[in-house]
Amino acid sequence: MRRYYYRSPFATILRWTLGTGTLILFLTGLQWLFVKALPAILPFTVVGILVVAVVWSLHRLRE
Repeated sequence: MRRYYYRSPFATILRWTLGTGTLILFLTGLQWLFVKALPAILPFTVVGILVVAVVWSLHRLRE
């Protein structure tokens, strides 16, 4: 059986505040990734995948 120990209310409030702040920062980072970074990176990624597919298929045709 676990022993009960006193936990101050300040520590509980601090943990909840830090956890909520961390969650907000994480979600803000995800929002930035999907709204700003991904649309800037996505066209280059698609073109790169198409280039790799064409080069690979040409290599397969020449075998």
